[in-house]
Amino acid sequence: MAAEEIEVLQAVDTVPFGEIANRRRARWRQTADLKVKTQAEAVRFIDEVGVALLFPGDGIALPDLWSAINGREREIPKRHHDWALHKTWDWKDRIPSKRQAWYGKLVRGKPAFVAMSDLPAVYAMTSNYGELDDYLEAYSDGLLSREGKEIYEALLERGPLPTSELRKVTGMAGGGDNARRFERAIVELQQDFKIVKAGISDANRWKYCYVYDVLLRWAPELGEKSRGYTSRTATRHLVGRYLDHAVAAPSTVFARMFGWEPSVTKRYIEEMLADGSLVAVRVMGAPPATPKGK
Repeated sequence: MAAEEIEVLQAVDTVPFGEIANRRRARWRQTADLKVKTQAEAVRFIDEVGVALLFPGDGIALPDLWSAINGREREIPKRHHDWALHKTWDWKDRIPSKRQAWYGKLVRGKPAFVAMSDLPAVYAMTSNYGELDDYLEAYSDGLLSREGKEIYEALLERGPLPTSELRKVTGMAGGGDNARRFERAIVELQQDFKIVKAGISDANRWKYCYVYDVLLRWAPELGEKSRGYTSRTATRHLVGRYLDHAVAAPSTVFARMFGWEPSVTKRYIEEMLADGSLVAVRVMGAPPATPKGK
């Protein structure tokens, strides 16, 4: 067994990691009787867990839609004609198109959903203030690339655009360096919650591409709702939500997983331990933490 590790645990006494894993499987719908069968159930699953990956992440302790659809952990097939793969790809387009969840590259650059009820708290953890022109300050502070600024301004001026059109109007059409610059900027804007995948379009040669929009136009009440949180209350909310389904986790996992400031996150977790919202326990057999960036 691995050496003992101090963990953060909510409403559970000391247990072996195997028991924690069993509880996670139930809460992450990784059992045959709880698996997700319909799009409506997929939305409820996202609402239950708050943040869910599209597919499993290497060493990332988060629920994912693919495993919930299968009702178990399952390797992603190389063939495309697979019933579960079809549902996963279909719902990741339909759910954000209906504004039933935010979807984009969030956790270490991997695609993930955020429940609409948790989006204000997640947004409050970013550098945004909830105004459409927040990007100008971010750009002047060196926190937003030139390409990111150009993409954001194109969406702000023209409205939702398919990827093919967005690349043309920003001068980043074609392959090579242009394609890499565009993709880096899109990931940057998603991770800072400035844009959102708002739908799909057939406006390219493959008859399939994403449609992007400015997040605050896609969710017009988000700015006001996020102002109801401080970094402290948002952290407490999201840590509690995560442990509702993950049951236990190392106290350092949140900064590694979501990119939060480690010293600030540590202070708020210590506060939650002090007021009884969380309890520290010793977990036997826990797997090693995944290094940041892996």
